[in-house]
Amino acid sequence: MLQINVLHFESSVTDAQAVLKELEAGDFAPNYYRISSWNHLYKALQDRHWDVIISDYMIDGHNILTLLDEVKRLEMDLPVIIVSSPIADEDVVTSLHAGAHDYIVKSNLLRLNPAIERELHGIAIHKERSRAERALLASQRNIQQVTEKLQEVFWLIDCNRDEVIYLSPAYEDIWERPSKHFTPNIKQFLTTIHPDDYADVKAKLEQNGWVGFIAEYRIQTPDGRTRWINTRSFPMGEYEGQPLQVASISSDITRRRLLEEKTTILSRALEQSADAVMVTTPDGIIEYVNEAFVEVTGFSKEEAIGESVRILKSGFQGPAFYEKVWRNLNEGLPYSDIFINRKKDGTLYYEAKTIAPVRDEHGDVTHFVSSGKDITERMKTKERLQKIIHYDAATGLANRILLTERLEQALIHARALDLQVGVLRLKIFLSELLDGLDAFSLFERFIYEAARRLEQVNDMRATVARIGDEEFVVMLPQVEDLSLIQQSADQILKQLKAPFKIDGYELYLVPKIGISIYPGDGGGAEQLLLHAKQALGNLYGKEGLHIYYYSQISNSDPSDNASC
Repeated sequence: MLQINVLHFESSVTDAQAVLKELEAGDFAPNYYRISSWNHLYKALQDRHWDVIISDYMIDGHNILTLLDEVKRLEMDLPVIIVSSPIADEDVVTSLHAGAHDYIVKSNLLRLNPAIERELHGIAIHKERSRAERALLASQRNIQQVTEKLQEVFWLIDCNRDEVIYLSPAYEDIWERPSKHFTPNIKQFLTTIHPDDYADVKAKLEQNGWVGFIAEYRIQTPDGRTRWINTRSFPMGEYEGQPLQVASISSDITRRRLLEEKTTILSRALEQSADAVMVTTPDGIIEYVNEAFVEVTGFSKEEAIGESVRILKSGFQGPAFYEKVWRNLNEGLPYSDIFINRKKDGTLYYEAKTIAPVRDEHGDVTHFVSSGKDITERMKTKERLQKIIHYDAATGLANRILLTERLEQALIHARALDLQVGVLRLKIFLSELLDGLDAFSLFERFIYEAARRLEQVNDMRATVARIGDEEFVVMLPQVEDLSLIQQSADQILKQLKAPFKIDGYELYLVPKIGISIYPGDGGGAEQLLLHAKQALGNLYGKEGLHIYYYSQISNSDPSDNASC
């Protein structure tokens, strides 16, 4: 059974019970909710998702038009069915033209479930708000007053005579034929159908007749041009359970269908593109990705759509890089560059990407579209990727990127095993000692020697990295005893304080070490590096003091946005 959410606007408890009983007797499992006041109606429309609204024509001094206006204002794409005592024909026509989908008399609820099923089926097929349906018209004059100015074609068919008894003026504009071509001979309708749609339309009419005829099809104008038409039909009045008349409304949907076809072609092109394509809002929220994006990043469409583009950000391109990107885009200019991004599994990849703004008819930027190629393998082929991403060229030590990756992994393990992680950030002040000498080659050789000594730190799991000209970081993972961090710091000082002898020069370094410890000094890699830097900064100018812990900084308020 189909589960549907039904909102019933009805003041009579007895009538409401009759409607609920009829719903439960059909193929529905209704989640039924009745309201009887306008205040409750407004709240119910906004608080819950409804599949169908059933309403009496008059409640609390207002007619159904007030409800239809509110449904339109909220842009709710769902059927509204009037279940009421008999009302004037003019009121039926007006209500259906305003957006009601059907009119059923309370004394005969047998059509209720079929009507709901028909409307829900129509919405699922067309994915658009149901057009206003027409109701039983008592006289030709009343029909003309309601329909003569409509852009849609309104027909009224006499079921007993199988004749068109009224055809609105819009027929001549859309079909480009005189009305007499169609009235009263309804069989002339099929002569206007496009050959490719003729069999389908004819089969639908032979199966169900005009009652409930819903279709999108093509017609041919007298000069051979093609137009797309949407037609919806519904019964008007009943006698002994049989409809007396059928009203149909036909709309020219050629423009919509052409746009849909263009959209379909574009969508197929994007889906089949070898480039990773992404469409975002101006503030970077992902609205579309293609299959190539899924293959490159590892994020499924469901995981990516609705998220920020920051899910791909690796953190290895600084604020200046992204400021340049956004500066170009905000000026309405396309931007091309190589991005270092991160896949779902955490691995890094290089992407040659172009981002371009998409403008509306007013020239305002509504979206950004990007297309990119994963060039990681090309970078590896050129033997550049690993050196650029992970290692310092002068010393062979890990660089900042590799250090950050390992620190992030160490933090994951530390959280799981309830351990500590130590970050020892040190500076050796070598350039001051070489001032005035032919310093470059000597500097490189001393730096290389310092790197070799740092690698002798006794914790074999430690990562030693060079992150600046004279700055190094020793990262100690899985620390069970905090005293081991102090021991490592002491050993580093011991290694670096021994004299350096190169090419007849003998140097004595005075290194200083700033220390931050997870979890007390921060929970993220960048935060721990920043806090270790701040601890190191507290040593500058302090003779005889070589080690400083971030936790020793009193009354500090470090900015996590500072450069680290």
